[in-house]
Amino acid sequence: MLRLLKNFLLYTPTERRGILLLICLIALTVGGGWWWRSNQMQQPVEERSDSLISHFTDSIQSVTGTGRERGKRIQSLQQTGDNTSFGGNTTYSADTLFAFNPNEADSVTLVRLGFTPWMARNLLKYRAKGGRFRRTVDLRKLYGMTETLYTRLAPYVTIPVEEQIARSAHGPMQQGSSSQEERRTAKHDSQSTEQPSHRVERPSQSTEQPSVYLPFTDSLYTRVEKYPKGTRIELNWADTTELKKIPGIGSYTARRIATYREKMGGFVRMEQLREIRLNDEVLEPWFTIDTTAIQPLRVNHLTMKQLLSHPYLNYRQSRAIVQYRERHGAIPSLDAMRGWEEFTANELKRVAPYLSFE
Repeated sequence: MLRLLKNFLLYTPTERRGILLLICLIALTVGGGWWWRSNQMQQPVEERSDSLISHFTDSIQSVTGTGRERGKRIQSLQQTGDNTSFGGNTTYSADTLFAFNPNEADSVTLVRLGFTPWMARNLLKYRAKGGRFRRTVDLRKLYGMTETLYTRLAPYVTIPVEEQIARSAHGPMQQGSSSQEERRTAKHDSQSTEQPSHRVERPSQSTEQPSVYLPFTDSLYTRVEKYPKGTRIELNWADTTELKKIPGIGSYTARRIATYREKMGGFVRMEQLREIRLNDEVLEPWFTIDTTAIQPLRVNHLTMKQLLSHPYLNYRQSRAIVQYRERHGAIPSLDAMRGWEEFTANELKRVAPYLSFE
């Protein structure tokens, strides 16, 4: 508890006010929910039952629909003599089946024949999109159609001859055109087999050499000359052009090194290249490091945002530096930061070369 209180006091006054406001909002939300539930529990049971029944009735009406036409359809179903409800999965006797045209039957007719309501809707949607049933077997492709239902309904499907003719009107023509195309292809192949000399491509008699097209030209691609083995350059002063002359470093890697060097303020040791996923052991023979080129962090003058921009300082550490300055003044030396719980020994050792207490 004391540790939590100590951490709370480390926040700035603005941050403390924000935390207290957030705690108050959470308390009001939890308290309001508890009060609402307790108030609902005090409501009489009869009133709650009536409200639940009313809500359930409204839901049923919104799903099934109301109206005079709906009532007539339900009444017509009840007059069929089947002790079933509208929309159920029922078994119809043979005397309830009758001839029907799937291209014209409405939903009531389909349900009387044994379709479920959602199957009837699927059929009507299929017709609304331009689909037609040309043959009895086309009824099989309806989603939800079972083999049992199809076997029972197939003898009663009646599709006018005109619709069947409309389906087959293009079939023979397409088949005939396809067969004619096959005959022309076969004839062409037989001719080419009999006279292979006409299909042989003879080499050109011209003595002119063929043109050679290179993927890159001098105007588009310039080869970078690499340094010979044994060359060493200074890592903290080399620009991207010079970095690209090192074997194994291209444009992308050179930009990564330069960008990370700018964020850090310079490199202190070669092992830091591992932080951008580079092999320092391979690159070490090509570089030297001048630590005098390091750009120091003036911890007694920089803002929290500026401190936080350094890769080795996180939010808690940057805030601790700023709060120490506000309460005690300038940080005298690195020894003053050794007892801070925001920094471990390794973290403080890593960032130490970049800190300036001037």
